[in-house]
Amino acid sequence: MTSTDERVSVSDQVLRELRHQILTGELSPGDTLPGERALSKRFGVNRGAVRESLKRLEQSGLIKIQHGESTRILDFRHAGTLDVMTELVDMPGGKVDLEALRGLLLLSISACTAAARLAAGAHPEAGEVLHVEIAKLESAQGVVRAIVAARIAYWDVLFEACGDLGHRMLWNSIQKAALPFARFVEEHYVDSTTEVDYLERIAKTVTEGDPEAAERAVREASQYGVVPLLSRIKARRERGERFVILEPLTG
Repeated sequence: MTSTDERVSVSDQVLRELRHQILTGELSPGDTLPGERALSKRFGVNRGAVRESLKRLEQSGLIKIQHGESTRILDFRHAGTLDVMTELVDMPGGKVDLEALRGLLLLSISACTAAARLAAGAHPEAGEVLHVEIAKLESAQGVVRAIVAARIAYWDVLFEACGDLGHRMLWNSIQKAALPFARFVEEHYVDSTTEVDYLERIAKTVTEGDPEAAERAVREASQYGVVPLLSRIKARRERGERFVILEPLTG
């Protein structure tokens, strides 16, 4: 008898393979998948594992299971959930979908702007904790993993302080996707000292309990940190590139 843990592990393998084929375009919207029996034979797994993986793909908006009919591939750009975007920036082999990366960066601007505004209005005392995280960022210069960890910790404080569960959970999804494309971000940040200056301004507006100023500070920071990244992504897409291959995050 197959244990629950073994079934989950096997279904994960099927899930990853089918999801990869959908997200890379090997399987196109409107295509149909073979039946459970054929997929079971193809992957060398039992039908329970196949059924479980298909259910998870449907929950993510990648396929439509129609009982008595063929399972159909959906257009993930129209039907996919946020977790699909995080998968697109963490594909096998270090592959990152540039369109998804652009979307995630734009989403992060909106989310961080709203969180700063809410935090300044609800918990200005969080500004002191933000200054602590900035000090960690300054001491981490040159060590990429430490820089990324400190940057995430800073925004984690802000989203916790905003007091809104929806934004907190949105940040969880963004945070999950952060490490895979952190190398791309580090390659394009020009001056880490400037980043610290912007983060200090955000922390100051939160401490002062000024929601409007906090919102402006995040938007100004995005002009330094995120907008240049968006411009580089746009240039690569205009050259016909869909993916970028990133080296593993080290250092």
